[in-house]
Amino acid sequence: MEARSRRRNAPSSANGTNGHIGNGIYDVASGGGDSDNRSTARMERKAKRKHRVANARTRRRAGGRNNNNTAAMCLISTVIFLLYFLVCLVFFSNLDSGDGEARGMRGLVKKTKEKLKKFRDKHRRGGAFLAEEQEAIIDNSINKSNNENNNSNANNVSNNNSNVNNNASKTTASGIPIGKWPVSIRDEEGMFEDVPHIGYAYMGKDVTMTVPRLWANDPVAIHQNKLMSRERALSIGTCVTPDPKTNSNMRGDKCPLSERTIFVAIASYRDWQCRDTVTSILSTAAHPERVRVGVVDQIVDGVDGSCDVPHVPCSDDPDQPICLYKNQIDVFQMDAELAVGPVFARHIGHRLYRGEYYAMQSDAHVTFTRGWDDDIISQMESTGDELAV
Repeated sequence: MEARSRRRNAPSSANGTNGHIGNGIYDVASGGGDSDNRSTARMERKAKRKHRVANARTRRRAGGRNNNNTAAMCLISTVIFLLYFLVCLVFFSNLDSGDGEARGMRGLVKKTKEKLKKFRDKHRRGGAFLAEEQEAIIDNSINKSNNENNNSNANNVSNNNSNVNNNASKTTASGIPIGKWPVSIRDEEGMFEDVPHIGYAYMGKDVTMTVPRLWANDPVAIHQNKLMSRERALSIGTCVTPDPKTNSNMRGDKCPLSERTIFVAIASYRDWQCRDTVTSILSTAAHPERVRVGVVDQIVDGVDGSCDVPHVPCSDDPDQPICLYKNQIDVFQMDAELAVGPVFARHIGHRLYRGEYYAMQSDAHVTFTRGWDDDIISQMESTGDELAV
């Protein structure tokens, strides 16, 4: 049997382009044909790669130029704006009118400071929303009302004089009012103030409301526009039991946790669950005797029920929480037509605050958990942070 080798046995022709190379088993063409086709394909692919590389380089160069142009334009614009601002600042700050009054930016800053000072002075006098003429009218009406009440009968004379004296001496030398417990806005009859309704004022309408005064006639005197010291902060807040030595309800951190008073502010708009919320607050508190509820009740008189009126009359069931703690519930009732949202109502609610140790606000449709007062105070005090909210 003849053995065949895979090795090339036959040499190529002289020019290497004639005939076939191989031994008859694998014959490879040594001239044109497939070899030329492959060479042509390789050249085409190489040309395409060069073309793609050239296009990519062109795009990169173009993109770099665009970015450089954008950055240059931004820089130029910034420099121009800064130069313009500096020129205006120098020009207007040094420009004076004929009478020596500063104009331009300096005049604007001066006028702004003057307006701010007038507002603060008016606010310190206890009339943040009133003009001086309005304050004089209100003071006259208050004095007239007190005089009429004093002349009504001997009991009213005694009560009104006591209220006037308390109002006159309720502020300490530090500007912080003297806190008392128990306390109620019902003891301040004739001492409310008239303020323009802020919602109607924006609409160009003249509507005036008679509301409780703020606890402090000068709120700025309390915080002095800065963070209060610990000692000053502790001078605010009443205790259920007065100090046995000073007979003061303002005992600071010497007041036991269970006797620290709590003010709960509620803004209610025709909410039929409001009385249930008040009931829940007082019935579930571990120490209801230290809780005071202030409600701004926006209702339609004769249609909606009041938040401090229980479902069953107190004469039939005097053990209801609203009946047991009625002296710790203050309700400021206003016509629902005057309601302009929760912000204004909560502002009036904060006017009901009278120096309680803790203050919080709640919706008018809330069910409180058992012992909520101890729980929430314990959580707050456990933070060890006096700024915790």
